[in-house]
Amino acid sequence: MSVNTQENTANNYPSFSDIHQPQSIEIPDAYVPSIQSSMAMVQLHCGEPKLTVKDLKAKAQVQDINNVTSSSVKSDSYLKRLLVGFEPLDKVLFHKGQARNTHYRLAYPWSKRGGYVIPSNDLNEYVETISGFKQQQLECLNGPFANGYDDAVIRDQALRGGLFNPNDYPPKEEMIAKFYIDFEIDVIDDNFITRIAQEGVDVATNYIDTQQRERFDRFTKGVWEEAIKHISKLAKDLDFSGGYKNNPDRNVFHNSAVEHVERMIEVLERFNFDGNADMQVAHKKLREAITERGINADMLKHNEGVRTQTKQALNDVLNSLPSLDI
Repeated sequence: MSVNTQENTANNYPSFSDIHQPQSIEIPDAYVPSIQSSMAMVQLHCGEPKLTVKDLKAKAQVQDINNVTSSSVKSDSYLKRLLVGFEPLDKVLFHKGQARNTHYRLAYPWSKRGGYVIPSNDLNEYVETISGFKQQQLECLNGPFANGYDDAVIRDQALRGGLFNPNDYPPKEEMIAKFYIDFEIDVIDDNFITRIAQEGVDVATNYIDTQQRERFDRFTKGVWEEAIKHISKLAKDLDFSGGYKNNPDRNVFHNSAVEHVERMIEVLERFNFDGNADMQVAHKKLREAITERGINADMLKHNEGVRTQTKQALNDVLNSLPSLDI
């Protein structure tokens, strides 16, 4: 996290103000909240049939028209999209996309090895929202999709002419069965320790406490790494100084950089399971820098003064973050 600037601070970021920032609050070693008491593991599964297919006949026609050999275009392929312009299909895919958006909005990666966690307080919203999209998808599949499927296949036939292959379109019931939205919620049995032989209880308990602490430490470090990455990226993008290509100081500004920082504001609040004081301070500073000032991408792109102030504020947030070296 080394950055060269004209003004030096402890972490090489220019300060937003001369106000002395509060030091991180030392939290005494305490029992870390268990996964069961503070969060749950969730998995989302979405599926659909193959909606694009390779067409060797079309590839051969392209080769023939362009007078090329199969070896020169060996890796090329001609892909056909099935059910083109079929509105019920678009709605079915929309519901799947909304279910995924809900999952990624409410849950957060637990570790690099996979798995997502969600605060226990958000489980009701997770279950109700995704269940709602699942039900809407089923209603569309068994209603408009089923009723219009045969006509959509006929339209594809008219559209593709000689390239139409009826084998690309399974029977309606088979096609519908391949769409699904499902999720799993994993909880820990709070009585599992009673099944361990009595002489092993102390050993097992100590090991589990240590393991739990390590998991929280890894999870917290992952949150810090992502926060630093997105805040640094937005701060860099704020060097943007105009959209003209002939501007030698021109720097690309990505609207998504603002969205990622807004996401981290939410993450720092919702996933601070053990009351980490540094995380509380970082969330407060970031919220004050972005949310409470009503900052959005358009303001940053078109107002140099807002860009300058926001960059200073983000540098101040970065300056308050803990080192990841420990």
